[in-house]
Amino acid sequence: TRADSGLGLGLALARQLVHLMGGDLQVESVPGKGTTFSFALDFARPQTLAAEPDPAPNPTQLRPVVLVVDDNEINAQISRELLLRAGLEVRLANNGQEALETVRQGGVDVVLMDVQMPVMDGLEATRRIRALGHTPHSLPVIAMTAHTDAASRHDGKAVGMNDYLTKPVDPTALYDALCRWLPGGLPCCPDTGTAPVGPTPDASSPDKTTATASAGDDEKIAPDAARPDATPSDPPINFEAGLATVGGNNGLYSDLLLRFMEHYGDSPRELEALLAAGDYRAAARLAHTVKGVAANLGVERIRKLTTEMEANLPHSAPPQELMTDFAHSMAEALAQISTLQRHGDATTGGQRRLSAARLEALHEVLETLPERMITDWGGAEAALARFAPLTQGTPYAGDVTDILHRLRDFDTEGMARRANLLLERLENPAPSPEEAPQS
Repeated sequence: TRADSGLGLGLALARQLVHLMGGDLQVESVPGKGTTFSFALDFARPQTLAAEPDPAPNPTQLRPVVLVVDDNEINAQISRELLLRAGLEVRLANNGQEALETVRQGGVDVVLMDVQMPVMDGLEATRRIRALGHTPHSLPVIAMTAHTDAASRHDGKAVGMNDYLTKPVDPTALYDALCRWLPGGLPCCPDTGTAPVGPTPDASSPDKTTATASAGDDEKIAPDAARPDATPSDPPINFEAGLATVGGNNGLYSDLLLRFMEHYGDSPRELEALLAAGDYRAAARLAHTVKGVAANLGVERIRKLTTEMEANLPHSAPPQELMTDFAHSMAEALAQISTLQRHGDATTGGQRRLSAARLEALHEVLETLPERMITDWGGAEAALARFAPLTQGTPYAGDVTDILHRLRDFDTEGMARRANLLLERLENPAPSPEEAPQS
């Protein structure tokens, strides 16, 4: 319908195709000279089609290999996705014994090692890796654990761990640690706003262990205090924190929430059964596992309650009041996740208020949508998709989700109409129930 320009869907589709094949579409633009779009993809040629033997690989073209050692499927998947986005090859191990066998096979450049695991824990696995002759310089091992005390860090350093990341792992902190310890740094640093970074001058020294704390560090930052619009009526899931952990990947985040429901939705009953049987050690392991996953996904009420359980377990049973709160909070979290499953997007409405800063940001996003649909459809879709989870529990959740659907369907007129209606609501908000005049 336009004589001089299109909708920009060609680049949006190209970006999606490249992403589906494991790459990222990059752009470099110089005013008055032109724009270059580029991407790099790795393919393996089937042997049956090879007319001649492949030449010897160029070591400078090989992707660094990261071994992720974690007994929890959800946590391992989060790490894997973040590493793939950084252009790294990923191998997985469920425990320290599997990690040891993978290291023996060779080809691993760095190890991300969970500490608490069955069969063989991370400390013992690191000790045995060092016994094989792999020094902290030749094979860096980075601990990933929910423990933040100095004793845990000392234990890791004693067995030869290079660095220490607390769970839930902040993507930026993860990328920074890998930049320090991978020779040549990361192939790319997603969503950091900076160019790829190489190792620091002191990175070769195992004595330069650096502990990186994240928002999940109980001793440092209380999640509710970190959010300016936190209220006692906040929903049980902090979608903003969970999305940040997976680098803003909405599809992955929704999938992981569903897996959390499937794997741990029955954990209140399982914990009660273990406590009734007197198996406090098994109850402690389950509570610790649920806490770690909940922290990564922003299921904050569950994270807080399981943290409280660990103050008793494995020495004694937690108070019954705590277990009742845990069951109630899990039910609320599962209800929100079920809503996501039914509607495919975050559409849970409520009376939670957005902060003034977020209201202003939403207003700006909505005002620029019509123009950006013409000039930068992909950017407009990404901006609104990032904002949608932040409206969880507010009266605007359904409107934002509907606008996002219309945007993805290229319904320019419908999107603009709904955006204008929401802008009017933002400029003339209805009074809350407690503010409404009494008849």
